[in-house]
Amino acid sequence: MFREETNRLIYEYDAEQLWIEPWGPNAFRVRATKCATMPTEDWALEGQQPSVINVDISISSNSANITNGKIRAVVTKFGKLTISNSQGQVLLEEYTRTRRDILDSKCSAVEIEAREFKPILGGDYHLTARFESVDPDEKLFGMGQYQMPFLDLKGMDLELAHRNSQASCPFALSSLGYGFLWNNPAIGRAVLGRNTMSFEAFSSKAMDYWVVAGESPAEIEELYANVTGKVPMMPEYGLGFWQCKLRYQTQEELLSVAREYKSRGLPLDLIVIDFFHWPKQGEWKFDPVYWPDPAAMVQELREMNIQLMVSIWPTVDKKSENFEEMREKGFLIRVDRGVRTGLDFEGETIHFDATNPKAREYIWKKARDNYYAKYGIKVFWLDEAEPEYTAYDFDIYRYHLGSNLAIGNIYPRDYARAFYDGMTREGQENVVNLVRCAWAGSQKYGALVWSGDIASSWSSFRNQLAAGLNMGIAGFPWWTTDIGGFHGGDPNDPLFRELLVRWFQWGAFCPVMRLHGDREPRQPQHGTMGGATCCSGAANEVWSYGPEVYDICKKYMEIREELRPYTRQLMQEAADKGSPVMRTLFYEFPEDQTCWDLSNQYMFGHQFMCCPVLSPGIENMTVYLPPLPAERKWKAFHGDEKEVQMGKTVDSGGDRVAETHAITDLHVSQTEQAPKRPHEPAAVLGDHAYWAQDPRLLRDPPAHDAHGGNPLDSGMPYGLRMYEVDPTDGFSPRHMSSINWLSPDDSILQEWASQLAGIPDGGVFPTSTTFAIPDVPGLPQLLGTGDTLGCAPASQSSADNAQIDTLAEMTSCSECAERESPETPMDAASSWSSSQTTSNRYYVQGIAWRAPFQSRFRKGQTMGSMDRDCVTTPAPSTASIGSVTNMDGVASSLSKWLAEDAYDRIVLGVEEETQASSYLPSLQAFRLCVHLYFERLHPNFPFLSRPAFISEKPHWVLLLAVAGVGAAYLRSSQGSQWKDILMQALEGILLRQLHQFQHKVDTTLPVNNTFETANQAEELLPLIQAKILHLLCMLHSNTSYITQRAVFERADLVQWCYYLNLVPDSMGVSALRTGSKDIHQWIKAQSSLRTGMMIWLLDSMVSYELNCNHLMKLGDVRGWLPCHEVAWDHPSPENFAYAESVSISLLDALDLIYIEKRFPPKLSQFSQVLLILAIYRRTTEVADQCHMRLSSWSPTDSVQTSGQGPASAQMTWPPSSSTFVKWRNAACDSLDVLHCTANSRAAESCWEEPTILYLHLARLKLLSPFVHFQTLAQDPMLRNRGGPSVNTAQLERYEHARSQVFQWAIRDQFKARLSVIHAGALLWHVRRFSTDNVVEPFAIYIATLLLWAYSLSVKTVKGQGNTTHQNTRCSYAPSTDQMAGDASLADEDNAATDQSDAEPRLIYLDRPLDDELVQMYIRVGNKVSAQLKGVGDISDDNAPVKILKQGFYLLTGESYCL
Repeated sequence: MFREETNRLIYEYDAEQLWIEPWGPNAFRVRATKCATMPTEDWALEGQQPSVINVDISISSNSANITNGKIRAVVTKFGKLTISNSQGQVLLEEYTRTRRDILDSKCSAVEIEAREFKPILGGDYHLTARFESVDPDEKLFGMGQYQMPFLDLKGMDLELAHRNSQASCPFALSSLGYGFLWNNPAIGRAVLGRNTMSFEAFSSKAMDYWVVAGESPAEIEELYANVTGKVPMMPEYGLGFWQCKLRYQTQEELLSVAREYKSRGLPLDLIVIDFFHWPKQGEWKFDPVYWPDPAAMVQELREMNIQLMVSIWPTVDKKSENFEEMREKGFLIRVDRGVRTGLDFEGETIHFDATNPKAREYIWKKARDNYYAKYGIKVFWLDEAEPEYTAYDFDIYRYHLGSNLAIGNIYPRDYARAFYDGMTREGQENVVNLVRCAWAGSQKYGALVWSGDIASSWSSFRNQLAAGLNMGIAGFPWWTTDIGGFHGGDPNDPLFRELLVRWFQWGAFCPVMRLHGDREPRQPQHGTMGGATCCSGAANEVWSYGPEVYDICKKYMEIREELRPYTRQLMQEAADKGSPVMRTLFYEFPEDQTCWDLSNQYMFGHQFMCCPVLSPGIENMTVYLPPLPAERKWKAFHGDEKEVQMGKTVDSGGDRVAETHAITDLHVSQTEQAPKRPHEPAAVLGDHAYWAQDPRLLRDPPAHDAHGGNPLDSGMPYGLRMYEVDPTDGFSPRHMSSINWLSPDDSILQEWASQLAGIPDGGVFPTSTTFAIPDVPGLPQLLGTGDTLGCAPASQSSADNAQIDTLAEMTSCSECAERESPETPMDAASSWSSSQTTSNRYYVQGIAWRAPFQSRFRKGQTMGSMDRDCVTTPAPSTASIGSVTNMDGVASSLSKWLAEDAYDRIVLGVEEETQASSYLPSLQAFRLCVHLYFERLHPNFPFLSRPAFISEKPHWVLLLAVAGVGAAYLRSSQGSQWKDILMQALEGILLRQLHQFQHKVDTTLPVNNTFETANQAEELLPLIQAKILHLLCMLHSNTSYITQRAVFERADLVQWCYYLNLVPDSMGVSALRTGSKDIHQWIKAQSSLRTGMMIWLLDSMVSYELNCNHLMKLGDVRGWLPCHEVAWDHPSPENFAYAESVSISLLDALDLIYIEKRFPPKLSQFSQVLLILAIYRRTTEVADQCHMRLSSWSPTDSVQTSGQGPASAQMTWPPSSSTFVKWRNAACDSLDVLHCTANSRAAESCWEEPTILYLHLARLKLLSPFVHFQTLAQDPMLRNRGGPSVNTAQLERYEHARSQVFQWAIRDQFKARLSVIHAGALLWHVRRFSTDNVVEPFAIYIATLLLWAYSLSVKTVKGQGNTTHQNTRCSYAPSTDQMAGDASLADEDNAATDQSDAEPRLIYLDRPLDDELVQMYIRVGNKVSAQLKGVGDISDDNAPVKILKQGFYLLTGESYCL
């Protein structure tokens, strides 16, 4: 059982071996296996085993123990291991819950092993090592780099695997005084829970970990570095500033940037050539077309004292010159199944196998011959080091050392090793290579890790601080990040400039200061072959962001230079001791308990405290200054000797340090009087006027004044008011959607802004704490604080029941009789109970909640039958072009959009019509605007033919309209001016030209009766298309007068639609259905159809956005739906045949989805939007019909008495018509079918298509009184204001809206909660997947008001405790007899009450939700905390105002507030 073997304690029992051996001072290596022999790999501990002194081992019949300095381990005869320090404090205790040791206080019958080996095919085990959480307040740090804001990892669940921007480096440091290395490169999982801590390896032969005890974090880190390796000494060029971007495309471009840095006198140590400077992936050499003389380039850079770094990718294209040789020699990663493709970016590629020593030698030889020896390039960027896969299917890939599951995490270490070994063999010392990932031990191979392809956002910025600090704890002193983030960021965007400034300031106090990113807008490619196949981002040099930002960046570059001697000292400490350069506060002040809790301050080495500004608009910060010995004090980085109180938090702004105004970064430095000792800290609260606030940048930044200094760096109080809407730009810049297609009137937003500050604590439309719920008969306790859900059986008379139609959700007797028998229950695999709560599959069955959606397709209709092949509209790029003053470089790529003679025709036409051609934009600007139209608006409304626009000469008036819309996307005052000029000209031209046609013909008759030829109709169609675009701009102007005129323009457009017969029935569209027509004829016919459908869509849009009636009926669109995008975007006979084979009319598609609950196959995105609107339109038509008394009257010859008073023309809440309720439920079912299909496509593409926005918006319109929301929002203080200025009609309208909203939230609660779900999901969609759709602002507006109104209603009911109604039963609830007659409903009601305890207590509305959670919230939402980002629980007292603010931020383009 126990034995000692050369300083090693061995425990053996039932084929398991457990080895505990000293491995360096105060440390053990612990291994266990069920294999016949212990595996010999040392993994991260490879190298010479550290010498050990004073090891003591003692063995008894019941236990054995081993001591190594400050650490002691005890193993019982039952195999349980406990590790403690020299004071007897338990550090690690295995978590075992068995009955092997019945005297153990933790004996348990649950039978959970501490060391669990589950055999898997192939001979390996799925291994789990479990430990007790000996102290729930323990804090854990390190573990590598994860994209999250948490520094303390206690409570985290971490994937032990590498991904782009995620590096698993499994060493943790505990506040209890130990370090723990999971010495296993297998893919796995670490759960650092408050109850247990566990480490898993999904495929392994042995458990292997290393644990060390120490009295300080610094001691633990040094001992860890001794056994895993230390970084080399950082070369001198690693101490300064590095310039990089995606990507310099040519040799001359790179050299021009380097020369500019030198001409400006800016310090620059290194510049980078990014990827695709090679002919193909896997050909590690320069493409001579774009890099003709690398030797001369390197020499010129060397003369400027600038090092050159080149990018290396491990991917090998199957068409590269090296692929066959590498495959033959076994140098490539293999796959156990499927296609041998690892990454499909810019080609089909597979990675070289870094775990194969011969493959490492091969790739180094290529790099040596083509870069190192040939040109003297001595720094490499080892990108894609995880390696990155298109799909992270870890169980597919196999390496030289074993399966990816078993050893995959070691790949980045061996990738770095390939170059380190090669470079040191060449005699180079102090190797440093930039690597995108790492594992334990990578540091000794010169790996400078950076945080990967991260977002350019404030939340991402916050994540990097935690990532960098935890990487330092995990053993990586060398770490950096892309300053400004990688993905996106427009140098002309003031909001991004603020982020860039804050990131740049922080970058000066990171181990390596490196500017990089893929900026917008993308630049034109220099070619189409070789290295030019990959595009380039916008300029990313420090002068690219304007003079104000440039001055700030220059200052911090100079500060970095001033710190060079100090940074060099820190790098030497890292090489000698493994000390991190970025250090958590507790690393330097371990005795100060406050320092263990702080995550937004850190130490740059031992001397400087840094507090980066991690949120926009920050002008003051509160910081904590740890106590220092009496002879030392904190002081400003650049400031006076003013002493600051220590051991407390201090405000960085205000009177205490009034000179600083606001702190950019707070630094700590020694006072000049204090002795210069190596670990003597001092502090900073600003630096006089020199370190000023760099406040929030304006949309139009003030011009730089050389005499007045930099306003962004001087403490001047510039900034936007919190809720200000920029009135100078009709299409104001937006954060989420680049155009402010502002459907809500600007005055409403401004009114909100002034009202928010004065909203009473009691809410908006509730006027006091004694506000009474609207008088309705017997309201149930649905939203109150009690436990009762729904309506229990109560004694009711039939007369009572006749007073109001029973809601479908409550199911009346008559509806019970009509309802079909329940469908087959869900599979046993469902996570829900087998109760009848899950047996109903469709809302139309008259149920409040249905079974989770996925169960509906388990039998019969499978997911495979759905249209997974529909073309998903890609996300448009987020390019924003604020100026077109430098467009020469893009001219060639834009010339296709507009020929010179076409532009001349526009100028001539405008001059003839308006005499204003001199104000028109230039040819290049016109081309840019047309390009932006097809990039931004066209994907959402594809009624114009892109191929025809390029290959033919479009009508000049249509070109004018297209350019006018495209100009709006420029997001600049220049673009706004062009848009206004073009639209004003367009309005007059359309008015005159269409008026001339009206004089020629009778437009009250269809065109076929009046025109003898098609030529006139063909000439008229482009004018109608231009009129559509003009109407679209009018409708979404933020000027009330223009928006209201859109109503009249719509009427004119609809008349032209009827006149031209643009939406014929299926018998009149033969041109769409025959292969005999040529491409030109087919495009003309399809264009006509799409134009008509677009008019019908606009009619719907005007109707619901402006609360007016439809002019066109659903029956007006009997023809075929628009063809599939494949044929529309790529017209050819083959694609025509394909489009014809899947064509379907709108009404047939509507029948299919309503009746068969089936998605029509192969629908285009445009057709899906039309189908969604048709579902909404059908439901509103039913509602209009139900409002007529005659709709419920059966014709008879008898004389009857009609009802008194006029019939109501308005929808009431809850709906009083059972017919309408059924149709509303059927609409929800139909939208669910569409939504399920859209979600399946989103799961495949990781992109939510714009259709999903319409699906969410349709639910909000169908399921809520959104017109009443707008009534309340337009004047939320109406009741409080009172007085003669408020007329009776206004007040009555307000009171009616208020009553209807409350009844919706309470009596129609199930559908109200469903609409709340969709409102939250809509906000998520816009934040994450905005496509600049013109519908987005209206959707945000309505979603915000819905959440606001629901929150107020719930809060009000909760505030009153529902005491008024809690003892009464609702008159619309089923009676006892009714409930007895419907067993299934009774079961549902009981299940909703009885099962709710097992349901989750919290959901996040604005996050993707599983359908089970959705249906759970609909059922028992009164018991669930519904959370929103930046709001919290929507039923909290202050939630309504927060909801309005969040909606306001999205509408006006502000950063999302937390």
